[in-house]
Amino acid sequence: MAIGHTFFIEVLILKYLSSKDNPYIKRIAKLKYKKYREKEKLFIIEGEKSVSEALAKKDLLVSVLFDAGCEQYQDWPNKAPDIEWYQLQADLIDYLSDTENPQGILAVAKIPDWDPAMITGEQLLICLDGVSDPGNVGTIIRTGWAMGADGILMTSDCADPYSPKVVRASMGGVLNIPIYMNYPLDHLISLKSKGYLIYGSSLKTENIIYGQDFTGAKIFVIGNESRGISNKSEKLCDMKIKIPINPQVDSLNAAIACAIILAEAWQQRYKSS
Repeated sequence: MAIGHTFFIEVLILKYLSSKDNPYIKRIAKLKYKKYREKEKLFIIEGEKSVSEALAKKDLLVSVLFDAGCEQYQDWPNKAPDIEWYQLQADLIDYLSDTENPQGILAVAKIPDWDPAMITGEQLLICLDGVSDPGNVGTIIRTGWAMGADGILMTSDCADPYSPKVVRASMGGVLNIPIYMNYPLDHLISLKSKGYLIYGSSLKTENIIYGQDFTGAKIFVIGNESRGISNKSEKLCDMKIKIPINPQVDSLNAAIACAIILAEAWQQRYKSS
């Protein structure tokens, strides 16, 4: 165990950690793995921009750890004096980080507990049906946040939204848009009964996204990168839609396709409001 020197910033006490054997360092290191994230209900946020955005949502933050040698972070503890701050020996940040070139700062945050009962009214929802690429999931979360989506429904075979790669790609999105994990597709039936219309992204249709009415209670289903939407979700869809593209290109990346659909929905809903 190595809690050594103590530093003071105004009335703030910063603990200095210098060993991988420190119990807190060991605990954070385990959060790289899904089973420990699920057990602890915690996850890691890496990088200057992502941590900065997390500080705006600090009710979910547990602690922030930064490289003691990085001068740009020395006054950051004053932004949120009510959480725990740690200065780390440089190699410890490298040890805890999932990136090859860490930016010298990371945070530990609580996994939000979003209640599906929050899905009320005429919301715009994204349903990820087996989207397994972490980069795609993170980008969709970020885009959903940016484009006014009200929540993301994720089937159990999607990439873990709180894995380091997804969190990095979401750039703070995981703290700002409701994410309903392990969402059973059968539950879409109850949303349909509440007036939601479900659109499935598919190449096997002549219905293009332009000219559709995306205002009101809507759900967009985005399927797996290689297989598309599942048979189960396809049967639940009220309509399949596609993005018109150059016929020489066979398909779009799942996250890009989702962004284009959300952009169309955003401009319609923005106009209507």
